[in-house]
Amino acid sequence: MRRVWVSVLLALPLASVASPAKDDDFPAIPPEVPREWHAFFQSDMPSGQKVAQTIVADLDLDGEEDWIVLSEPTRKGKTWAHVYTPATQEKYPERKWRAPLFGENFSMIRGFLAELRPFPTVLVVVQAEPFHTGDSRFRVQVIGWHKGMFRQLVPEHAEFRSQGGFTIEEALPGFSGDSILVWTYLREPDELLYDYHRYEYFRFHFDGTRFAVQDQPDVTKEKHPNPESAAKEAGATGPDLRRRVDTIAEVP
Repeated sequence: MRRVWVSVLLALPLASVASPAKDDDFPAIPPEVPREWHAFFQSDMPSGQKVAQTIVADLDLDGEEDWIVLSEPTRKGKTWAHVYTPATQEKYPERKWRAPLFGENFSMIRGFLAELRPFPTVLVVVQAEPFHTGDSRFRVQVIGWHKGMFRQLVPEHAEFRSQGGFTIEEALPGFSGDSILVWTYLREPDELLYDYHRYEYFRFHFDGTRFAVQDQPDVTKEKHPNPESAAKEAGATGPDLRRRVDTIAEVP
């Protein structure tokens, strides 16, 4: 039986979350931690970090929701993920886990919840290093509960440029579950940024421990006018999820 707290700390704001939105072509908008807790999270962060996004989810699948905070640097550097137990009328949130995410020189991060088999729920995050020229850099990471702890499940480089993208696909024959498909342009000396390009693409399959990248990337046989066209040759059946992530989609 769940313990019921009789006394309350009136100084603590009560927790409330919105229901997630849903659209077949967009990741569901995850519920957020009430904004009145942002100052608390900010005070608990490493120096130089700021709150970028909060998410409420049962990421460790224990039947209890966690408060997840993504933070980004005030200047380029590392982004971080932080997981807390929710506040109650008795106590403040307690930190369960936090870690800097793999990758350097990023200034933005946003994420969404997804099924990524064999995991029923993971947090998919996209880090961004914007460039005003339209050749920005992105990196995909997946945070989930595996082997008794929170883990970054994509330790290898899952990076792409603005002329590129990523999606989640059913794994190819010989693999089980889902894979992460990433594609990015290859710019030859005589090509402009917005031009016809060949693209390289690569899949990350779950090997029982992590989502491991294929040994060598594939390259499109044709030059494509845009990333959407290249994605079709790469085998993408779903949308480019980077362009479905709030704020990150606005990065040129």
